[in-house]
Amino acid sequence: MRQTCRMFILRLIQLAHRMSGFLLWLAAKVGLFSPYQPIPDLAIGIAPHREAAVRERWKVIRSELPETPSSVLDVGCNVGFYVIESAKLQHFVTGIDTIESITALTIVKNALGLRNVMPVAMKINPENVRSLPSFDVVIILQLFHHLCAAYGDEGARDILRSLWCRTRDKLILEVEPSGQANEPLQSPLSPAADHGEDWIREFFTSLGSCKIRVIYRDENRRRSVFVIERERGPLSEEPA
Repeated sequence: MRQTCRMFILRLIQLAHRMSGFLLWLAAKVGLFSPYQPIPDLAIGIAPHREAAVRERWKVIRSELPETPSSVLDVGCNVGFYVIESAKLQHFVTGIDTIESITALTIVKNALGLRNVMPVAMKINPENVRSLPSFDVVIILQLFHHLCAAYGDEGARDILRSLWCRTRDKLILEVEPSGQANEPLQSPLSPAADHGEDWIREFFTSLGSCKIRVIYRDENRRRSVFVIERERGPLSEEPA
């Protein structure tokens, strides 16, 4: 009898797992949210070339995460590919995005039984970013050009400055063009031939001692991922 109950419960868990994947697939199909990351655990994919790029980024990002369990923040996490993969490495991960994406991440988190994932519905801006606590690692991918468009260059810089002030160890930042293909770049913060290295080095070195490295380049789309690593010492002070 006990064995029969255990098998029944396992079947229910498997059914719930499958239903979670179906509900997310259905929500994406009707336009409730737009996944630009795959959810492999629930068999939800995206266009092959985009999925390949996500996995390439993850390979280099994973090597930058601490070996021991640490706190990680993913700003603009979408459906949470990097959140989930980081959580599997025993890190405590907070994912921030709009309510639609966070709803999807919550479904994935519950389906996988991950207790070290905290989904937060929050559209980041220069004011509310100051309410965030400190994290060992902060990840900002495929987001910065949206911040420039929404808040202007100065507002985007303010957000980046606040996030750096809340980073204990490393900030992983992707910079991409704000213009469309074959159009002029619309923001002086966006990368041209130098992939944004000049302004990134100038900006972060003005905030204190740090090491800056390029860990990933997408030459076709002119995207670069940087690691800004804090030199040992106190966190930067945020201007009033």
